[in-house]
Amino acid sequence: MQEYKLKLNYKDNVLDLLVKRHLATKKGEEYSFKNASVLLFAAEPEKYIPSASVRYIRYEGTEALTGVSHNVVKDERFENNIPILIGELKTFLKASFKDYYFLDMESGKFEKVPEYPEEAWLEGIVNALCHRSYNVQGNAIYIKHFDNRLEISNSGPLPAQVTIQNIKTERFARNPRVARVLEDMGYVRQLNEGVSRIYE
Repeated sequence: MQEYKLKLNYKDNVLDLLVKRHLATKKGEEYSFKNASVLLFAAEPEKYIPSASVRYIRYEGTEALTGVSHNVVKDERFENNIPILIGELKTFLKASFKDYYFLDMESGKFEKVPEYPEEAWLEGIVNALCHRSYNVQGNAIYIKHFDNRLEISNSGPLPAQVTIQNIKTERFARNPRVARVLEDMGYVRQLNEGVSRIYE
């Protein structure tokens, strides 16, 4: 919360800032925190909102197999508030993805190309954290890493007027208070250019 206060250059009590941003209510001297505050600032969000976590699964191959053919080679769960989750996942995934090298014939030097461009997968993760349906509990956000693709999925249907057909052009914040804080902190811009960046 102090980082958020500094980012906004807010001088008064940080709890009053949360009230002003509609992330908390105040009655007398008592503050009550809304779910968005828990997701954004709590040390243990899962204590209050079950399944507010991210699970990374690495499969060996191009499909998820079961039984004796079970092919999970890494299974990690990340539990924390959204800003910290973004940082932890960024570090973890950068170390998990492969790098490929090729000789650039013009420069005569080897160039490094990552398995997936960071701006695409990081946008997908931030999008999932920002827009997941947190009232659908019992299921985390999943990052499934196969040999030929990366799948990022979360609970709940697409929000409001967003469809598979118009997802590149239609914008809707399922959790507008979470989106606003993430915008204030520089994680999102709320200009509907993130999905297009993934496609590119």
